[in-house]
Amino acid sequence: MRHLLLIVLLFSGSATIHAQWRVALLTGTATSHGDSRDEIDPAHPEFHAEGPATLTVAFAREHGPWRVGLELHHTSADLAEVSVSSVVTTRDVLKAWGTAFEVAHRIAGHQGAPALNLSVAAGIDRWTFDLTESSPRWRASARGALEAELPINRSWSAVIRGEVTGGPSVFKAAELPEGFVRRTAIRLGLVLGIARRP
Repeated sequence: MRHLLLIVLLFSGSATIHAQWRVALLTGTATSHGDSRDEIDPAHPEFHAEGPATLTVAFAREHGPWRVGLELHHTSADLAEVSVSSVVTTRDVLKAWGTAFEVAHRIAGHQGAPALNLSVAAGIDRWTFDLTESSPRWRASARGALEAELPINRSWSAVIRGEVTGGPSVFKAAELPEGFVRRTAIRLGLVLGIARRP
């Protein structure tokens, strides 16, 4: 009897563990606010990383409604000076490689059916700035997201996510023109992708 129980536990355990892993490929863009602002000019123009686009590979393990994951991502962004009346953009000069640790909880639906997940993440990125000879800089960030997962079949699902990310300015003080000060960078993004449970 004990051997039969052990066999049942082994097979059921391996099936459960097998179903817990999730791999996702995600891509998204964001709108940016902050990074730096001119405190002298009454119009308060900003320098910021404009329209950051991110490609992400995420690995996660699920346990009931909870999911814990690690991601690797690459981001590229334009440099923009934004004022009330104009926007001056230099294309594709800011780039970053980074990683993040994410915890998510399913708040509606269930696995294998449409589901809604709420997540928080902490990450770190190594930014480079092509217009200067300054060294790369590391920036930490925090993120909150609301994610819809829509099954395509037993293994694949579509992912739609809205997220907000905050962190220190990507700029160093010496890189900014006179009058500009660094400010917290806030990014509001829309992410699309696919996820697979092997």
